[in-house]
Amino acid sequence: MDDGRTWDNCVDVCDGFYERLRQRFSITMDAGTHFMIGMDISFGDGWLKICSSTYINNMCERWLEYPIAEYDYVGTPAYPKLLDLYETAFLTRGNTPPELATRYRSLVGALIFPAPTTRSDCLFAVGLLARAMDCATEDMFNAALYCLVFMGQTHDDGITYVRDAPGGRRYVHWSDSDWAVRRSTTGGTGQLAGASVQATSRKQDCVSGSSTHAEIIAASTNSNDVVWARGYLAEIGLPQDEPSEFNVDAANVGTLVHNFIASKLTRHITRRECIVRERETDKTLAVNKVPTTLRTCSPRRSIVTPLPSCVSS
Repeated sequence: MDDGRTWDNCVDVCDGFYERLRQRFSITMDAGTHFMIGMDISFGDGWLKICSSTYINNMCERWLEYPIAEYDYVGTPAYPKLLDLYETAFLTRGNTPPELATRYRSLVGALIFPAPTTRSDCLFAVGLLARAMDCATEDMFNAALYCLVFMGQTHDDGITYVRDAPGGRRYVHWSDSDWAVRRSTTGGTGQLAGASVQATSRKQDCVSGSSTHAEIIAASTNSNDVVWARGYLAEIGLPQDEPSEFNVDAANVGTLVHNFIASKLTRHITRRECIVRERETDKTLAVNKVPTTLRTCSPRRSIVTPLPSCVSS
């Protein structure tokens, strides 16, 4: 822990405490700074925003060759050919030069820190970059720089919680997945107060045999996060008396959850991978089908993909 905050109702006692800390430890104190564990915190009447502007700007100064303002506009955190670059890197596993491996792990490790807390829009891209920790290539390193340029150009973006958001006290979870040749990706986010309170993008534990298989694995994994979130909310005085809304965009997931059926098309799906069905039955959550095009928030800008000058094609 290298950050801390204190609250008090006596200025004299508090100032004396600060002075004793300064005398004993090498620390910097600023009563006017809202900064905690790498996050910039701002708040007002009924709202609070967290972002990683300071942290990201420091990363840009360390890793980028030029000031962030000199780079071409980047509209998405993932380099357009990121999946292809990863597949190529995977085939070179074991042949990464030590210097490149150290450089890559340092940069991607730094990108991982803000992704799950304040930059969930970058989770998928950062997750793919992290899969190449043991098979880094120069192209993957440049793709990591591409992601950093996006973060730098949007360093003020963050998550804003609103006290009076409609339905803000009810926990809602969203689940989705892709379908890949090797391991698919599970994505999900839980929301309260009009914004994300937890977000995940992780590689699935097994190879899925179909897009339906990948979606049901993702739904079951996310249902575990719902169980944890409901238990935690009950402990802090915000119990969820009704089943949590659980949104998926795959109609087949709803079919498997709401109908206890099996067929030759689903025989490869194990019972363990259908645990979301049991969570629906015991009223922990309620699975809802939502359109694939439905967005939980408006896009900040359109997605375009020009390359910054630091990224090779």
